[in-house]
Amino acid sequence: MSFDCGGLSSITIGKNVELIDNYALKGVIKEVVWDVENYTNISDREGVGMIQHPLYFNRNNILEVKFGKNVRTIPYKLCRELPISEVFIPGTVEIIGSHAFGTCVNLSTVIIEEGVKELNKDCFDACVSLYNLHLPDSIEYLGISFIAKCPIQSINIPVNL
Repeated sequence: MSFDCGGLSSITIGKNVELIDNYALKGVIKEVVWDVENYTNISDREGVGMIQHPLYFNRNNILEVKFGKNVRTIPYKLCRELPISEVFIPGTVEIIGSHAFGTCVNLSTVIIEEGVKELNKDCFDACVSLYNLHLPDSIEYLGISFIAKCPIQSINIPVNL
């Protein structure tokens, strides 16, 4: 079944959405705000968890991703290749998975709050607009090449590493 959504230009995927099926919104909208405020189990494997990754509609429409207080892990490749320009990672997130934000070529601002513990392998790989990165003192682990192919000009590494 398909619907003619004519003038629909944006959509917010709210905190109570449990599943968006394959291609549900493909080609329909121009802008998506993905609000993962209350998700505790975001999966990167099709059919597992609360949201199928990568939402299976035009990922080029996702302009903003919000992580809320119940999200503990940003999994493998969750936001890979999204056209987002900034991301705020609250201190309640403990782990940023491998390739989580890889190849987000517009990503220029990353704010990581105190409380985040792990940045895994290639988590910001090939973010070619990322020049500065401030890491909180809570970081305990930096994966290999976590900022590979980024034109980083300024980075602070916590003294405990």
